[in-house]
Amino acid sequence: LLGYLRTPYSGIAADQVCELERHFLTQRSGGIGSLLDIAAKMGLVGLEDLTKLAYAEGEVGTGEKGVLRLDLGAAQVVVRRMLACGLRGSSQALGIDEDVRVYLAVHGLLEALALLPEEFRDLRLILRVLPSLPVPGRRAERSDAVQVMTVSRARARRFGVVFMLGLVEGEFPRQGNLVSLLSSRQRSELDQAAGGGLFEEEQDREEALFLNGVSRAWQVLVLSAREVDDDGSKVEVSRFWFEARRLLGADERSPQKRGLADQVFAPEKAPCLREYLRACVATGRLPHPAVARAAGFHMRWSDLAWTQPPHRLTAPVALEELRSLECFTPSSLEAFSRCPFAWFIERVVGVEEFATEVDMRVLGDLLHRALSRIYRELSRQKLLPLTPENLARAEEFAETALMNLLEEETLVATLAERRLLGARLRVLVSSLLRMEAVRGTSLQVEATEKSVGGKEGVDIGGLRVRGRIDRVDTTDAGTAAFVLDYKSGSLPEASKLGTADDLQLALYLLALEAADPHREIIGGAYVSPRDKQYVGVVRGGWQDLLGDSCAGLKVLDEDEWRSFLEKARGVAVVAADGIRSGVISPRPHGKCPEWCDLGPVCRSERKERRR
Repeated sequence: LLGYLRTPYSGIAADQVCELERHFLTQRSGGIGSLLDIAAKMGLVGLEDLTKLAYAEGEVGTGEKGVLRLDLGAAQVVVRRMLACGLRGSSQALGIDEDVRVYLAVHGLLEALALLPEEFRDLRLILRVLPSLPVPGRRAERSDAVQVMTVSRARARRFGVVFMLGLVEGEFPRQGNLVSLLSSRQRSELDQAAGGGLFEEEQDREEALFLNGVSRAWQVLVLSAREVDDDGSKVEVSRFWFEARRLLGADERSPQKRGLADQVFAPEKAPCLREYLRACVATGRLPHPAVARAAGFHMRWSDLAWTQPPHRLTAPVALEELRSLECFTPSSLEAFSRCPFAWFIERVVGVEEFATEVDMRVLGDLLHRALSRIYRELSRQKLLPLTPENLARAEEFAETALMNLLEEETLVATLAERRLLGARLRVLVSSLLRMEAVRGTSLQVEATEKSVGGKEGVDIGGLRVRGRIDRVDTTDAGTAAFVLDYKSGSLPEASKLGTADDLQLALYLLALEAADPHREIIGGAYVSPRDKQYVGVVRGGWQDLLGDSCAGLKVLDEDEWRSFLEKARGVAVVAADGIRSGVISPRPHGKCPEWCDLGPVCRSERKERRR
């Protein structure tokens, strides 16, 4: 019974089961009745249903052996409760489908028993049948199979040997990264004012999970921690590791230590083909010809000497796909110009991102969507251009647009994350509207999220580009246009505009100029509501139309303007040629940004050391 209560299917928290077991073990005499009495005193619900599962047929003591019959109605209640508790207690989708299949199988058995005579409800007979009950879609388990599961899922099972891995801070116990509008001090004060129990302590949950994990082993328990990650960075070993060693009386020499090199088998001891090939690479040996032929490949010594990615791709299929590209987006060309390797990994291979936290990219995307909706609504309400007099009304419409955006189902975020996003968006939007109100420009907002080039792109001179411009402002007559691009973070340096480090604005200007040759493009700027600044360029003679926003813009005469656009176009053409030819080499040494985390893959050097 205690084993069942430890599982997620009982619906009882792990720490409550530990407390129940502690009270039960301190009793001088115990049994099922004693355990149920303790559970009742603790206020644990659900156990009373178990007492209704069976009823005796035949009086014990009259010479006849009592027969326990299964109460089908009570059994259905227990089975449904087990499924519901299992679904609620599972933090991952892994295993949920199996729980549902098992429920359907047991439910079908109970329905079949209801159609049979009562003698088939012998509880002992049913218990013998249950282990062999077929479950649709379930794979047969081998006795020597290694099962990988979370600690939460393991609560329902017992095993001969258990390995608990990842005992480092941030993994077990997990980081306390719960998104909340309340600080830890505020949570503590509120919990104290409510008399306790308002918030579940993260530490208590982690300790209960750890205790349940170590109790899953019948014979052997192995606890595993690491001191460094694969890239050599040091990690902090979990407090559970040290506490377990203290309780077991282990000294400093007791743990068995393995370095990264020890995790590769010797070629002659490799248990499978994959490990054999890995061992050959680690030791600098060529695989046996028979093994190579069986694996369907041919290896050379040069294949083992790879220290960094090749300069370009050579696979015909990949090259053919890249050569067929006829149209590019400004962001793609800028990414390639910054680093071909990062562009290849992120945009062609597609790096899988495991982090699910709401980050700056989500905030930036929401800011663009919000501003597009807000300015369309302000235009319909005749509130543009913004002035200090109509700013209050504009902020009311902005608040409505933000609330609608944050309530959309397409936004994958918790309630607390939505609130935090909403607070940050309100600050950014309010800042931008206030900048707009005092800007003093005579330009009008013509379009937001303006598509340029369509599917085929627009020719800017030897290159076709397409994209979506955040905002286009025009003169009253519509004969001149100015481009605005929103940035939720920091702005690029003015000296980098039009270079490989910042191509987007210049390419938007070229694309807009090519798409509408009868309209004069007078400049463009990035705007940061966070920093309350503009960075961009404007053609000489037009700066008076921009008001205060001109303070952060570089004024270019006609020759400088054409040179600015032509240099950017040249960089973009080189980038497009590199993409089509399969170039994937990293940036030259010493130019990798500090935030790039692709160093272990590209193996380029940074600050005179290999990453």
